[in-house]
Amino acid sequence: MQSDSRNTRMLTASYLIEPLKIVVRNTAKKLNKLVTLHIAGEGIEIDRLIIEKLKDPLGHIIRNSLDHGIESPDERKIKGKSEQAKLIIDVKISGNNIVFKISDDGRGVNYPKIASKAVRLGMITEDQAETISDFELNKIMFSPGFSTADKITDVSGRGVGLDVVKSTIEGINGNISVVSVIGQGTSFILSVPLTLTTFDAILINLGNNKYALPKQSVVSTMNIHVSEIITNGDNKAILIENKPIKLVDLAILVDEKTSSENRSEITIAVIESGDGKVAFIVDDFIESRKMVMKNLGSQLLRVPNISGATIMGDGEPVLVLNTSEMVASVYSETISYTISDNSVSENTKSTKREKIRILVVDDSITTRTLEKNILENAGYEVVIGKNGLEGKEGVEKYLPDLIITDVEMPKMNGYQFASWVKKESPYSNIPVIMITSLATPEFKMKGLESGVNAYIVKGEFNQTKLLDTINQLLYTN
Repeated sequence: MQSDSRNTRMLTASYLIEPLKIVVRNTAKKLNKLVTLHIAGEGIEIDRLIIEKLKDPLGHIIRNSLDHGIESPDERKIKGKSEQAKLIIDVKISGNNIVFKISDDGRGVNYPKIASKAVRLGMITEDQAETISDFELNKIMFSPGFSTADKITDVSGRGVGLDVVKSTIEGINGNISVVSVIGQGTSFILSVPLTLTTFDAILINLGNNKYALPKQSVVSTMNIHVSEIITNGDNKAILIENKPIKLVDLAILVDEKTSSENRSEITIAVIESGDGKVAFIVDDFIESRKMVMKNLGSQLLRVPNISGATIMGDGEPVLVLNTSEMVASVYSETISYTISDNSVSENTKSTKREKIRILVVDDSITTRTLEKNILENAGYEVVIGKNGLEGKEGVEKYLPDLIITDVEMPKMNGYQFASWVKKESPYSNIPVIMITSLATPEFKMKGLESGVNAYIVKGEFNQTKLLDTINQLLYTN
């Protein structure tokens, strides 16, 4: 019955690829570029939910390829290339995963430009930029809000970088990687499960709790003697096939009490994702089984290193580990990829702080609480104002990095408040987002005339749109 039920959810890859053909044709025409699309694997069956999840990420990658990767016909002719560029979408099955490879024969990733932008955003130092590898720059390229676009367009990026693609792929237990050669082209490789209904997992013990590791990310499992561990300062590694692999205690990564100390033999799971390969120490392996994963709900949107949860037969909840995030967090220890805010004036940054601060101004306690919860779960610091006058006080007292305001408020409405920020105060560089139920064009125009940077109608409001808009305003200046 389970097999029959799963089969009813399966559709051929052509359902996903047909709309992408239209994206290629329309985008190439808009950019005046000559592109031939080659497709392989249209007949492979994919879970309907996977198809829905992949539409936007694949479209985003294709538009980026056409806009930034593939050269104009004149530029290709000068380089000795055919004026007709190639774009290839290749779909294959690999074990329990389906792999999408989107390749072009364009100019390749501009790594010097990525390094320069990363330095400007404070993600790396100039010294690090001189020695940083292409592998590490690929990871920076997927950092939240990072974009090398000089301006926001309706073709690619739209002010949102590849982090949105990466988070979507990892949200369905997949991973993404990039292979690029300057002057020859770029390939984006996405690997996702064939189906979302069930997944193969390895159940492990960590401290006092059980966790589930998605099996498709586990390269191997083994027991080793502590004498085999290579130590270099605080870093540890083991040799696998004569290659050093980072060794990390998984219990520490998920804030469990470790039990690996004072043991002569340790148990290891070697995990591989697009960011690399890491050997994680676990207490022990319990069993391998099929599981159904559920998300953690709107109250727990972003739990580090956790994808979701499942319920065992006896009712015990088990957290499912996010292997891609685990590996990425290990590799990001050497270089900090936190983007500093460069979008506000020096007057608004007189004090250095770890979190970006957002001022929410709204007279509705329900709306304030909703927005505050969304922003805090996303890692922002939030301060509150109940009307425009309190908003003015909040700007001067807290020096926020971004402001979110309602329109209809007592004492001073949102139009007056936004106009004060943008036209009368010394804080005009602070981005302002207006969220309101007033949806007609005349109200929107009034909001834009007051100087707001974005106008969101409450009827169209959702968490993703809000966070994407914040990323766009904070990180693309």
